[in-house]
Amino acid sequence: MNFQTIKQQAYRFLFSVMGFLMLVILCAAADGSLFLPLALLLGAADLIGMNIVCGLAANKPAPAPRPQAVHPAVSLRVVRGGRAA
Repeated sequence: MNFQTIKQQAYRFLFSVMGFLMLVILCAAADGSLFLPLALLLGAADLIGMNIVCGLAANKPAPAPRPQAVHPAVSLRVVRGGRAA
């Protein structure tokens, strides 16, 4: 397994854990054992965290830049009388 695959699996696991946390928060708020403003605050923080994890999981490494061909310098000169140089 390469490092990119391990990172993707870790992000998926973290996303699943955060989704489960959201489910627990919603159930606790519905049951009344968690104060509603606190549940909303924790839910918003969990959504932001899930958004960050999704952004990290979707981030692909930048491809290496291709080397540009070096062209020799071209000298230009002005020719009078309308003739091509």
